[in-house]
Amino acid sequence: MSARVPGTFKHAPPMLQRELGPAADFAERLLLDQGALYARSYTLGECSVLVAREPTPDGYRWHLTIAHPARYPSWDEIKAACFGFKELQGVTLAQVLRPGDGSVWVNVHDNCFHLYEIRDRAWTSR
Repeated sequence: MSARVPGTFKHAPPMLQRELGPAADFAERLLLDQGALYARSYTLGECSVLVAREPTPDGYRWHLTIAHPARYPSWDEIKAACFGFKELQGVTLAQVLRPGDGSVWVNVHDNCFHLYEIRDRAWTSR
């Protein structure tokens, strides 16, 4: 994991640390059993971070989840998580809100954000 995160911060971002234990094992195994090619749990300060390469109708895409126990993750924490993985270098991630009643989205945690790999040229080309 890279410690180099571009941009400026109100506070220095914490480092990603591999999360080990029953809860992390359960989350990773669940994703792998559902077809993910890769699933790893981490902590980032007080935040929990889960990164996975999951099946979609058009192939596999990256999915990053970040949560904090008492508040929403800060912009600095989200950015540190997104830029902290070598696997995600060059990948554009976005929080996606699809139209509808929201029943597609299931958040186990109140203070959780999901970021998904997007491939739309308008956002991914430089």
